[in-house]
Amino acid sequence: MQLRQVDKAIACLRHSIKLNPNFDQAYLALGKLLTSQGKTEEAKGCYAKVRGQKSPSLQLQVVKRQGKLVEEK
Repeated sequence: MQLRQVDKAIACLRHSIKLNPNFDQAYLALGKLLTSQGKTEEAKGCYAKVRGQKSPSLQLQVVKRQGKLVEEK
């Protein structure tokens, strides 16, 4: 994805989260994009918003993505 498209996607996801702060999939997607830009601390914040949710599949996605953050360091 080109940088401009990533920036637009990030802006859209942030807007989605403002409209619905409980939109877990938006936090996951935003975290993934932020990670791709090297903004790992901000990405961790996105994943933390999803942590503790009742959905086991969401929890698994968060753990997998946070593991990737650790591997990239």
